[in-house]
Order: sequence, then C-alpha cells, then structure tokens
Amino acid sequence: GEVYVLGVDPATHGRGLGKVLTLAGLHHLHERGVREVILCVESDNAPAINIYRDKLGFTHAQSDTHVMYRR
Repeated sequence: GEVYVLGVDPATHGRGLGKVLTLAGLHHLHERGVREVILCVESDNAPAINIYRDKLGFTHAQSDTHVMYRR
C-alpha cells in the first residue's frame, strides 16, 4: 500500500490530525490485507517525519528513495 497525499490545514497543526488521518488510512489498508506500506514525505517536513518515524514506526528505506529535494 501507499500513503500518497495527506494534507492538514496549517490552522489545525499540532492537534494530532495528521496522525489520526494516517492511522485511518493504515487501518483501511490493513483490513484489505496489505502488510507493507510506503509513503513519501519531503525531507524538510519535520512535523510529518516526526509522526511517521517517531510516532508510527516508519523507517527510511534508502532503496525506495526516488527523488531527493534540497533547498
């Protein structure tokens, strides 16, 4: 499965909506038998990385990095 796009209104940042939305998607995929999920996130999106890595247990898969952006 893939988490492709997830957006949260900046006015609501810090309320846990990103985590809740991601979990809803993960549960949906799990119920359909998906056992592996990938997602893409910009490397400078620290709040999203915090959710995915630190709160939901995603890890960086170097082999799955197709595009890297840098400012």
